[in-house]
This record gives sequence, structure tokens and C-alpha cells, in this order.
Amino acid sequence: MSHTLYTHLYEVLVTGIALAFVVEPNLAGHFQSLLAVLIIGAGGLHGAVDAVKIKYSKTPRRNFAFYLALTVLILVIYPLAPKEELAVLLAVSVAHFGNEDLKFLESRFGGLQKRRGSASLFRVSSGLLPILGIFTQRDGSVQHFLLGVVSSNQFETINTVAQMLIVLDIFTLLTSLVSLLHRHGRSSWITVVMSLSLFAAFERTSPLIVFALYFFFIHSMRSLYLDRRVFARAKPKDFELSLLAFAPLGVITVVSLFIYPHLLIGVALAFTVPHMALQRRTTQGSRPRALT
Repeated sequence: MSHTLYTHLYEVLVTGIALAFVVEPNLAGHFQSLLAVLIIGAGGLHGAVDAVKIKYSKTPRRNFAFYLALTVLILVIYPLAPKEELAVLLAVSVAHFGNEDLKFLESRFGGLQKRRGSASLFRVSSGLLPILGIFTQRDGSVQHFLLGVVSSNQFETINTVAQMLIVLDIFTLLTSLVSLLHRHGRSSWITVVMSLSLFAAFERTSPLIVFALYFFFIHSMRSLYLDRRVFARAKPKDFELSLLAFAPLGVITVVSLFIYPHLLIGVALAFTVPHMALQRRTTQGSRPRALT
């Protein structure tokens, strides 16, 4: 099968899953545990491959030191400034999600970066949507993880603003997406349909569930696809060692979150900021060099 056909089949699959939650919102309750596993699993895989990218970067030792130092610095600062780090996490997440989404579309269709206005609108609105979606929650599950960081009144304010902005953001994202892809005709229609289906799912079911779908089926899968050239040079043992090294950290993280849910922000920052910084520091075309 061609690459294009594989991509279309993948987007049809994501569309079907999103529409299932639109038609039957109660599916969310049945699949919450599974989707939690998908988030943790995708996050684990997503983070573990950073070690492979470091190993095959131009300056592996320097990148490893930078990655580790940034992780430790975030964990040390978090208890002193949790609200400030929450703001940093949200800003970094918006930039990271938006950049990855635009890079994936660019890799598929090409020439999109030349339309700077539409590309910038898409980057911001695409990165902002998952974050706004999470904060439109009304069942208290998100607020549970923000204990000790954001008060009830502050969360209500954030929730109100998110509900006001999400409609505008969806309109902006769709407008920019159509503007970017209108020259590609039928080859891009499924991308727009997939986006519409995810937006509809935000309105019909728990936004936290839709974020799980987005993070696993879109963000993580697209990120792995964009890094395929690095992984093509890597050896199987590189991935095995990375996953083995990440597994204990993942277990400790999950256990600690059940005991102290508000640690989620600090842990998420410790993973997200170094991960995004690494994306900028490493190049896919560099010669393989090992740490040892």
C-alpha cells in the first residue's frame, strides 16, 4: 500500500472513533480506564524515544546533559512556584502541539509554510484547542489534579474563559485548515472531516476523553512519524533500553499521582519542556553518534 493510502486509512480510523463518541457519549464512561492507559502508554513511548533521538543527534553528550539538567531544574522549582509552572506548562503545550500538527501537515502536503498567515493561525489554534477542551470540564476531574495550585474560584474563571474561547478557536482552526489545504482538493478532505469529528466529540462527551484520543491517536502517532528517519537508523536494543529505563519512572509517576494528584503539573512539565526543547536541539539528518 502507498503512504497516501495508509494515511487516509489512519485518518478514517480516527474519524470513526471520534464519531462513535459523538453518537454515544456514554461510551466515555466505559472506556475511561482504557483511555487512561492509552495516555500513559503513549506518554511513555513518546518520552522513551527521546533517548534514541539524543543518541543519534549531533552532540549526544551535550543534549543528554541539557535534557537531564532541565528536568531536575523544573522538579526543584515546582514546589516554589506551582502557578507559574502551570502557566509555563500550558504555554509550552500549546506551542508544542501546534508545531507538531503543522509539521505533520507540511510533511504530507508541502508548501504550507509559505502561507505564513494561515500557517500561524493554524499553529496557534490547533495547539490551543486540546488545552481549552480540558478546561471546559464541569465534572471536577481536571480540578482534582490542580489541588494546591488553583483555587476553586480561579478554576471557575478559567473554565468560563475556556468555554467562551473554544468556539472561536474551533472557527479559527477550521478556517485556517481549509485555507491551507484548499489547493489539494480531494486528497485533503478526510483531514478536514477528521478535525470536524474531533470538534464534535468535544461538545458531546468529556473533553478529557477527547484529549486522550487526540494525544494518543494524533499527537503521539504524528510525532513518531515525523521522527521516522532517526528511528530507521536506530537498533532494536536502543528502543528496548529506552523503554526499560522509562518504565520505572512511569510506574513511580502513576503511583505518586494517586497519592498526590497535584504533582501532575510538575511531572508533566518535567517531561514536556525537555521533550519540546529536544525537538529543537536535535536534527534528523545528523550522523549517528552514541553516548558510549
